[in-house]
Amino acid sequence: MRKIVATVALLCCIVSAKGQIAGVEMFYNTPGSEAQSNTSTQYKKNCFGLDLGIGAVEDSDGKYMDIGFRYLHNFSPYIGWDVFTLKTLVAIDALNGDDFSEDALLPQLMSGIRAYTPTFAKSMSVFASFKAGYGYIMSMEKGGGCYEFEVGLHLTRTLFLGYAYNFQGASMEVDTYNSKGRVSGSESIKIKNKYSAFRLGFNF
Repeated sequence: MRKIVATVALLCCIVSAKGQIAGVEMFYNTPGSEAQSNTSTQYKKNCFGLDLGIGAVEDSDGKYMDIGFRYLHNFSPYIGWDVFTLKTLVAIDALNGDDFSEDALLPQLMSGIRAYTPTFAKSMSVFASFKAGYGYIMSMEKGGGCYEFEVGLHLTRTLFLGYAYNFQGASMEVDTYNSKGRVSGSESIKIKNKYSAFRLGFNF
């Protein structure tokens, strides 16, 4: 994980040095001709987004997918606030059978920040985001804190590809037994759900 973060940070520095200082074009609505100055260029401050991902959960068999809906507010061409992200993780195997139930879902509600590099190759830009919030593991009926780290590349002003790492935590009480097989007490067990996925996203 540290190698991934270091690689992305280096890439962001290189792109920033070579990118257009004019800012992130995908969040700009430029009136008039291209010859206008940056001061007459207005970036899109608010937009909605849809995220679709496919990946795997650590120490778990089968494939998983995630789908999320978010609302984004940009403070500037380089930094934005994911005001809210409502998403859920779904076991793909459950979609293929007749026994699909709410136990196959892991809903999450998060908020966080999003950062962009200056543009390069006309309208492309590297981005990174971090968000945190609360999630609920349906199959265990337990909830807890969650967070997500995402890096990727905007291909157009509305389309991006990325990698996401999602962590869902929770805890549950289980009985402990003595040498005679009788319940002697209880202990708390930490639940750590780690999901990694490739993601396709849209901004509207």
